[in-house]
Amino acid sequence: MLMWYPEIKQFCPHAPIILTGCQADLRYADLDLYNKHKGPFARKVKPSDIMMPDEGRNVAKELGIPYYETSVVDSYGVRDLFHNVTRAALLARRSFLFWKSNLKKVQKPLLQLPFLPPPPALPIITVPSNTHVEELRDFFHNPICSDVTFLAQGVRIPTNKVFLVAASPFFKDLFMMDLSQDLTNQKDPSTTRLDNDPSVENGSSRTSNLNVTKSQLLGQGDANGNGTTDFHGFPSHILEHSVVHSIHLANGSDPFLESERPTLHTFVTLNPNVLPKVFQHCLEFLYTGHLEEKGLPLADILHLAKELQIVVLVEMIRNRLNEEEFMNPEVSFRFHKRRNSGLKDLLSKGLLSDVLFRVDDGTVPAHKSLLMAHSDVMSAMFGGNFLESSINEVPLPGTTRACLQALLEYLYTGQLSLPANRDCIGLIELANRICLPRLVALTEHHIVLELTRARENNQDIHLEVLMLLEPAQLHNASQLSAWCLSHITTNYKHICRRYSKELHTLTPETQQYVAKHRWPPIWYLKERDYYEKTQRERERAEEKKAALQKVKRVKKWCF
Repeated sequence: MLMWYPEIKQFCPHAPIILTGCQADLRYADLDLYNKHKGPFARKVKPSDIMMPDEGRNVAKELGIPYYETSVVDSYGVRDLFHNVTRAALLARRSFLFWKSNLKKVQKPLLQLPFLPPPPALPIITVPSNTHVEELRDFFHNPICSDVTFLAQGVRIPTNKVFLVAASPFFKDLFMMDLSQDLTNQKDPSTTRLDNDPSVENGSSRTSNLNVTKSQLLGQGDANGNGTTDFHGFPSHILEHSVVHSIHLANGSDPFLESERPTLHTFVTLNPNVLPKVFQHCLEFLYTGHLEEKGLPLADILHLAKELQIVVLVEMIRNRLNEEEFMNPEVSFRFHKRRNSGLKDLLSKGLLSDVLFRVDDGTVPAHKSLLMAHSDVMSAMFGGNFLESSINEVPLPGTTRACLQALLEYLYTGQLSLPANRDCIGLIELANRICLPRLVALTEHHIVLELTRARENNQDIHLEVLMLLEPAQLHNASQLSAWCLSHITTNYKHICRRYSKELHTLTPETQQYVAKHRWPPIWYLKERDYYEKTQRERERAEEKKAALQKVKRVKKWCF
């Protein structure tokens, strides 16, 4: 500007000059995104390249010319600039045509109202996609910590009881039978029929078509005489069912675990007419709740699903056969809802649990297979050569039963259900320890949703946000900490006025960040003060000028 100003004065001595600052929106823009949008060959804009309003005004003051700022992005200052340029041109013309009466009332270039940047938008909490079904599918094909094995035509199909019990009433009745009791003292030792009798001990229901014949201790070899498993000395039941032939208890080890410690294992022998591949499809559906698109023997699966009383699978296959597959998502949703309810019931009652967590205020039972299916930390802890894999009670200090139950419900169902009084920060801390980023994101989303609702109801959430910031930073809740920082910087004036003591307890780095990114920014507050001060001075000058003109008119008439 210092170079061009003498040139303009030399060749256009009577032309008014106005200094204009462009792209005022860069003061609050994301410079990294802006530079990326311009491309790699354009000059990078750095924060030091951006000029503040007082700097531009000082340059204009040295030259004795007005200063205005514009932004095409925000439509700021463009209209004011052209209006005041027109005023300056008319004033310059009036200095030569002073006898023209129509130019006497032209105003000087007006002051420009400082530009207030828009408040930064609060960050949106993003939750990673749910991979619960994919994890269950992988776990079905690689069943770690399996406690039941189906024997179909010499093929072993290892699975986990807890999945089948929660998803299928048939398997719930099958695996809820107490095989360890001595049934030889029953009144009718030849045949026992397990009906839906509410008076059955432990309250477990029985299907009407599941019959148990005389309890006996089988010798070597399974019921089909394949000689693949030794059931000698262990309780066994022979069942009168079209699919299941017998169920046995025996010692077995999990081939997917690094340790080979023998545990009590359940073996279910299927009838010879049951195809292993078809039975695997039925079991996979109970795990995932989804039906594969192509290559399925639908007729065989439909027949076996009827025998196993898997009503949802029967309905989905019929929809596909009738070309009404658009109804299957709703059917699958109902299945998942019922299965999640069954899993929560198992968790709350501790049925079939094989591990006990001891926390600060009590104990919580759980199921290793469900934990290992959805958590890499749990899979390594219970499946590797760690102490936790060989003990039944695992200490977990630094957390409470409520937080652990919420985490277990998430691992079991893939969903988060938090009551109003749940310790969300404690849950974030525990989820961070177990390395569950999606649970952390879900909890962050829940907290932000509750805070937003409270703010919409005109409640003061400033203090709560201040209390949430440091724990969120400590436990890697990056989205929640970013939201809290954005809220504090946007409402800095009110927070500093009411909660200055709590604000100064934040870390120096956080205080520095808040002071740098506060809204409205400091430069705007200075510009606002300058504008109001200059506007008052102009008004006083105009009033003084009007008073002098009035005195001159009075003196003229007195003369």
